[in-house]
Amino acid sequence: MSTYIGIGRSHSDEPAIAGEESVRAALHGIGDQTPDIIFVYATFGYDFPALLRSIRAAGHGVPVVGGSTLGIITHDGPEDEFHRVSVCVMKSDEFKMHPFVVQGLLGRSSAAGKEFADKLRATGVDDARGLFLFLDGLKAADPDAFLREVDEVLPKGVPVFGGTASEPLLWKNTYQFFGDDVLEDAAVGVLFSGKVDIIVTSSHGSRDLGVIHEVTKAEGPRIYEIDGRPAIGLFTDLYGEEGREISAATAAGVCLGVRTDDTSSNDQHIELRVPLASEDDGSIIMAAAWPAGTKIYLCQRDPARILEQAKQAASSLVEQRGGARPLVVFHADCVGRSIDQIGRDAAVAEVRATIDAFPADTPWFGAYVYGELAPVGGKSGFHNWTGAIASFYSQ
Repeated sequence: MSTYIGIGRSHSDEPAIAGEESVRAALHGIGDQTPDIIFVYATFGYDFPALLRSIRAAGHGVPVVGGSTLGIITHDGPEDEFHRVSVCVMKSDEFKMHPFVVQGLLGRSSAAGKEFADKLRATGVDDARGLFLFLDGLKAADPDAFLREVDEVLPKGVPVFGGTASEPLLWKNTYQFFGDDVLEDAAVGVLFSGKVDIIVTSSHGSRDLGVIHEVTKAEGPRIYEIDGRPAIGLFTDLYGEEGREISAATAAGVCLGVRTDDTSSNDQHIELRVPLASEDDGSIIMAAAWPAGTKIYLCQRDPARILEQAKQAASSLVEQRGGARPLVVFHADCVGRSIDQIGRDAAVAEVRATIDAFPADTPWFGAYVYGELAPVGGKSGFHNWTGAIASFYSQ
């Protein structure tokens, strides 16, 4: 029994060339066999339908799953140029891959999650090992609700990993790929079953400032009041009147989080969320929904801790497997940690802190996403400002 995994990429600005070039490179890594599935991340310079047609043609028409990203992450590091595509091809007689799609997330995250969960249940799979999930990064206003439904049907301990599709911070559209289709407002995923171990870990490196607040009025991802006053007050307290308008600079310094384990003082048990915008009435728009009554924590970005904890998390995962080389690593990193947001040197350092903890020839498939998916405290979690990695090993 055997498993073959290949990684390919292209920098061509022609979608037909980029699709064929990236797939051919990946197929070369598996001996030019026909793969079982192709995963795709692509930046926004492409005609996505043309790109997918090329990928499907070069990949013998097998299932394709993935989506749009601000940038890709390969073993060579981060790339956020406008024409970048990365593919991962898999072929295995040790484990199986079951692709799914659900459309219509906007305003119905819980219902869409239930639809997705029903599809998982209908497979009859009793040896699930992990679920790759990629959702619309702007329409999935309550990814926590979606994940709760999915967790209901996954056996305990089976990790959900992946992220939410992204784009060049225009806040207009993100896209999900499924077969030949370029979708919006969708969730695509792949359930892995059989003889494979998927170990998922994450780190963010931000500091809990030790200040607890409470959401007192909210609707969906919009928080109207915190501690009984307009939510924007948290930021004007920190930044003065300049904090009245949420900006990339504001969000790059301080964000909010919830503890997944109230008994722990470990900062890594906090799920971080970035404020996306502020409104004239003093409300703020978050990357996911927090209902009234939610206890939230102020957290501050710490560049030194980000590097330290990224390396720690990756090294700990490698040590669990005695330093063995994984079949592949899937990497989801927040757009807030991309070259565009923190500069090339800092972004490269953050990515290298994770990659260099693994054996030198580890295949790497990653992207910058609007939100990262990784378990925290035994539950599937949605994060911002986080680096999440899923490492695959044969059983």
